[in-house]
Amino acid sequence: MPSNSTPLANNGEAYSTDNLKKIAKEEVLYEEGNINNIDAAYGSWMESRNSDSRQIIQTGTHVVNQTYAPYQNTREPASQGKINWNYVIGEVWKRMIKNRSSFIIFVFSLISTLAIAQEKYVNMFLEIDFFPSLISFTELNPDNGELSTSTYSGIYREGNPLSTFCCENGENLFVLKSSGILIIYKDDKKYPVWGVNQKKYRSAETFVFDDEILSDSFLVEPNFTYSASNLGNMFLDSPWCEGEKDDGKGVKIDMGLCGTGFIISNGFVSKKQYLYEYNNRIKTIKLTDSNDSDFMKIIELQDKAEPQYVFIDNIPGRHINIEILETYSGSKWNDTCINFIIKLFNR
Repeated sequence: MPSNSTPLANNGEAYSTDNLKKIAKEEVLYEEGNINNIDAAYGSWMESRNSDSRQIIQTGTHVVNQTYAPYQNTREPASQGKINWNYVIGEVWKRMIKNRSSFIIFVFSLISTLAIAQEKYVNMFLEIDFFPSLISFTELNPDNGELSTSTYSGIYREGNPLSTFCCENGENLFVLKSSGILIIYKDDKKYPVWGVNQKKYRSAETFVFDDEILSDSFLVEPNFTYSASNLGNMFLDSPWCEGEKDDGKGVKIDMGLCGTGFIISNGFVSKKQYLYEYNNRIKTIKLTDSNDSDFMKIIELQDKAEPQYVFIDNIPGRHINIEILETYSGSKWNDTCINFIIKLFNR
């Protein structure tokens, strides 16, 4: 078993002893000779294979374990559960406050640790744990109920429209993410894998990909039609683009029946990253309801492909139209593009 790539805990993160030493030393929490008792990859307060019940919040089976240990064998940690960060932080705070020279290092490290620990995205059959140096997929086979895990180690580089996770095995994963949704495109796959952060979106919300969205203008080229039906998928190189001679101000998109909001990804998103800057992006839109003349909202979007949440209102069932009011100009072409739109409905 390669020590740098094999998970040492069921569904856990693959950390070698050398990786753990490096992390622990950076956080001034490493004790030489005690490396075999360090759990969670963040310091020696998690000792004796998680035997302190105050440190672990017990969870059910098939929950991805967030505790890790560099044991020479590959036994699973004794406790299956999630780290009780409130207890751990309190204990480390007491320890670090005594060492003022380490205090600033601890604060920055703690902020980073908490942000990383919370990046978990799920859908019905998939759970993704996202770290800057590792991505772990746990998939449920709906036919037999079995779980399988695949893990990628590498380096995460942020970008726009797509970020890139450069894997140690030479493969690239292309990433489109926000705090609420994570979409990953593999080198050789057209269809992405994706999940949502349930801390951001309620489990009672349904995500709808609607390929029956309409528009009063769209671009037709010899080899591809950039129609509004493209808004109902997350494929790369498949946006909606308006077909006007100018930048499309005044063009309308008929969303049809909507819930309380939607998620929108701006621009032309492709592995050919320059296409995002070459084309226009949406800046300001107006929302109206075909069945309620009193309803109107003006929304300004950010100039990035990262999925953005747009709140409509608390009354579901509106027939929403989107009108383009203003655009971010492309550096080469005057076509305005939207990558995708996902409708949100309450169940």
